[in-house]
Amino acid sequence: MQISPPTVAGDLTAANPGRWSDGAVAPSCAGYATPADSSYCAGTDSGVYLVDPDGGSAQNAYAVTCDFAAGTETRLCAEGYTGAACDTPVCEQSCENGGACAAPDTCGCTAGWTGTTCEEPVCAPSCQNGGTCAAPGECDCTGTGYAGAQCQTVDVTCPTTAECPTTSYPDASGECVPFAPGPLT
Repeated sequence: MQISPPTVAGDLTAANPGRWSDGAVAPSCAGYATPADSSYCAGTDSGVYLVDPDGGSAQNAYAVTCDFAAGTETRLCAEGYTGAACDTPVCEQSCENGGACAAPDTCGCTAGWTGTTCEEPVCAPSCQNGGTCAAPGECDCTGTGYAGAQCQTVDVTCPTTAECPTTSYPDASGECVPFAPGPLT
C-alpha cells in the first residue's frame, strides 16, 4: 500500500490559508516551495499560507502572503495593526499634541489633552461662567464678564479718571457720569 505524501491543503486565502495536509506548517514560504522533509510535496502556487518560524506548530502559526515567483513573504496582520510582528496599531486620523496611537483608531493622549485625536485641552479645575478651555490649564474668559484662572470672579474693570472727560467721573459700574452743575457743597 502506497501512502500519499502530505501536500498543500487550503485554498490559499486569508479565510483558509495553505498548510500541509497532515496539519503541519512550514517555517516560512520557502519551506513550502522547498520542503526540508523530502516526504512532503512542494507547493508552487502563490497565496496565503500559515507559517511558524519556531518549529512548524499550527498552534503558533500566523498567516503570510507567499509570492513564489518574486520570492517574497509578507505577514498578514489583523485589521488595525501593522509591522513585522503585527503589533503596531494603526490610527486612521493622526494623534495630535504629543498623543500616540495606542490601539487601532485609539489615541493615547499626553497629560492635559483628551478627545479622539487628543485635540481637546483639559482644564482642571474646569472653566466656569461660560469660559472655555483654550490650552491645558488655561481658561479663556473673553466676553463672559468674568476673570480669574477659572473665570470665577466677576470682572469689573473701572475706567480711570483719565479715561473720562474732565467734565465727568467713573461711577461704581465704571460708567462715566457727568459732574452735576452748580457749586460743590
